[in-house]
Amino acid sequence: MPLQIDKTLDGHITACEQFSNALWTCTDGITFTKTKVQTDIVLAYFTLALEHFSAVIVLEKAGLSASAHALLRPIHEAYIRGRWLHLCATDEELSKAVVNEKFPVTSKMVKQIEQFARLNETIEKTEEPLDRFTTYHDSAWKIMNSYTHGGQKQILNRITQTDVQSNFKDEQIIAGLNTAVGLALLTSTAISQILLQDDIAVSIYKKYQEIFK
Repeated sequence: MPLQIDKTLDGHITACEQFSNALWTCTDGITFTKTKVQTDIVLAYFTLALEHFSAVIVLEKAGLSASAHALLRPIHEAYIRGRWLHLCATDEELSKAVVNEKFPVTSKMVKQIEQFARLNETIEKTEEPLDRFTTYHDSAWKIMNSYTHGGQKQILNRITQTDVQSNFKDEQIIAGLNTAVGLALLTSTAISQILLQDDIAVSIYKKYQEIFK
């Protein structure tokens, strides 16, 4: 039976916190057989994305919405880098990424991920909309950059008629949380796929439906 989460900001933060706890419960102590060096690296990026997601919730609970929104791009980017290294990178590209921190520009990685999804029937049939990822990235990237780098999105949310302080509206905070939840859900599916443990994705998606539907 679905959990009864109220529609207020506090209720939404509570729901996100429950989902974060469920993510870590489902992924804690996972084991895998190493077949190539990229497995560790990819999982490091994916778990980094999940840790950033949990941090967003902690920051929102503390009323630090500017800092929470600044983490949306790092979540997005950690997921993209992990996905690209998992699905697309050659051995040479993997070496460049690990040794020299040299990645293609983000938009190129996103397009390569999408191209892989369109060619790979198994990936395309999952819950992940990887075959539409470019559309999502293009619509969100500039906004995320503005929040992360102190751009207009951040600055205008600090100016009121009487003073200068964080002034995010509830609907903005909820939208940011929804973005973070969506990326965390994508990341958990990616973890399940690289480990060939479908039960992880199934358990997490069931919990997501219980909490948010």
